[in-house]
Amino acid sequence: MLYQQIAQNKRKTAGVLGVFVLIFALVGAGLGQLMWGKPLPGVLTAGVIALIYSFLVFQDPVNVVMSMNHAQHLNKEDNPQLFHIVEDMALVANIPMPEVYLIPDKSPQRFRDRPVAGQVSHCCYPGPAGHDEQRRAGRGPGPRDFPYPQL
Repeated sequence: MLYQQIAQNKRKTAGVLGVFVLIFALVGAGLGQLMWGKPLPGVLTAGVIALIYSFLVFQDPVNVVMSMNHAQHLNKEDNPQLFHIVEDMALVANIPMPEVYLIPDKSPQRFRDRPVAGQVSHCCYPGPAGHDEQRRAGRGPGPRDFPYPQL
């Protein structure tokens, strides 16, 4: 079952990449027609740019995703309690210690783990402003106050 899902994800990724290159080539054809009077130079230029871009993105997908979300890489000194929790989770799961990132988002969903190409990273969301302090004081919102399922 797992191998079927992996194969299906690879096919979907190839399909998305193909559609991306096709759309990029069509835009290149339009620009080539406008600039040189022929679509072929634009298609070739756009195709080369799309392939280089795809290659660069697939070389380090974790950093691409983390930079798109404005994630900040955390060290053990930045948040020792969070690091201790992630270390314990990694020990129990028998996986290497992942890199830990903080995504500045006010949503109540907190954790995301995604292994990508042999790399493991752990993202932590700080949650709604003041949520932890209110919860500790006993007057904060409970799980039913959020429209999302809690993790």
